[in-house]
Amino acid sequence: MERQATSRFPILIAAIVVSSAALGLVYIGLVKPGTPSDEFSHWLNVLYYAKHHGMPKVGAPSVTQEAQQPPLAYAIAALLKGTTRTFLTLRDTFVASRLLGGVEWLLTLFFSWRILGRLLPEDVNGRVVGFAYLALSPMLLAMAWSVQNDTLALLLGFAALDYALAVGRDSFSVRHGVVLGIIVAAGLLAKATVWPLLVTVPIWLLVRRHGRKPWLVTVAFAATILVVAGWWFVRNALLYGDLLGPGTAPPSLGATAATHVSFLHNLGSAVENAVTYLWLPTEYWRNFFHAPGVLKALLVLLTGAIVIIGTLALVQSFGRFRMTGGGAGSLFTGQQRSGWFLVGLTGLMAFGGWLIQFVGELQPHTLGVQLAARLAYLALPLWAGLVALTAGTLGRLVPRLRPVVPIVVVVVMLVLNAWVLRSIHDTHIPAGYIINL
Repeated sequence: MERQATSRFPILIAAIVVSSAALGLVYIGLVKPGTPSDEFSHWLNVLYYAKHHGMPKVGAPSVTQEAQQPPLAYAIAALLKGTTRTFLTLRDTFVASRLLGGVEWLLTLFFSWRILGRLLPEDVNGRVVGFAYLALSPMLLAMAWSVQNDTLALLLGFAALDYALAVGRDSFSVRHGVVLGIIVAAGLLAKATVWPLLVTVPIWLLVRRHGRKPWLVTVAFAATILVVAGWWFVRNALLYGDLLGPGTAPPSLGATAATHVSFLHNLGSAVENAVTYLWLPTEYWRNFFHAPGVLKALLVLLTGAIVIIGTLALVQSFGRFRMTGGGAGSLFTGQQRSGWFLVGLTGLMAFGGWLIQFVGELQPHTLGVQLAARLAYLALPLWAGLVALTAGTLGRLVPRLRPVVPIVVVVVMLVLNAWVLRSIHDTHIPAGYIINL
């Protein structure tokens, strides 16, 4: 049934993917090297790995703050640079590193489509809308097609979620736990932002009602992560006295000094930061330009509407599942319910962890280094699911709009990209922020 429903959308899905790739190439060509946040530091990491065939240490000469990051993304980019150095210029290898991030993003989209399919197999219309958001979001495109380590972490995080949902909670064996542990460990070695899976996967496995030896599967999952990625944390502890690295970068490396602000101010800033990192790359591009107040207001309202409508639809679907026992009249099957549990718990864990750090709940009147909301991007599958549920709700309320909703969403996202690209093209960027390539 899913395959038959999907067959009505192949042209639109293909157009979305092609548009995403084409826009990514435009971002590469139009956005000056070093404009994205910390791109210069990430690029220096790539050069260091390519030259020294080893990991940099924060505090060493010519080493910048992103040297505290795990090695996998930089090692792959350095390998690409090493294999092409004989026939590409330094500028070409920089572009190749940006292209690498774009390829990782296209692979991430593959897993996102599969995840949405497992959450909403009967609502292909809603899936297309959620997929279109991910594929055409200006912020996600701007980030993915730059030099960074976020995209590889997202790719591995999405792959881990997809693998878990494909196997199914009640079918997990020790072998499956080991494979999932390898994927999550690789994600940790790309960027620590996949950390929620360290908590949510064991919870998801242990609450299953059936299956063999859930505790043994969970131990296999955790032990695999420890074996594959544990050395990174041991290295950090030995070098910096901290499992996660040096933590806050020293002021000379660009850290923001703590300031005394109210809790409500922190919370308001967190909301603005979260909405911005869902839609626009203004902060990611160092606030070289700003969105008009009207656009900001519309995006806040749209985000709020998606959260409210999508959450209500999800709660109602779970309610029908309980009332019918997953039988007739239920929009969910047991497998879908399990999928939403893992994706939802992971999303809430990722966003909640970031929000607590951003707002500074433990010290409500002090805000130190402001953490960007992209550190909570493992919540994107949940967000895309809420977008899909919102579109499905709109289609049920106004059936005539159902066929055109995906097309309207695609057009709106393309227009938003056009405005973003025009804005960065017309913006004067100080020479000090630009890499001389």
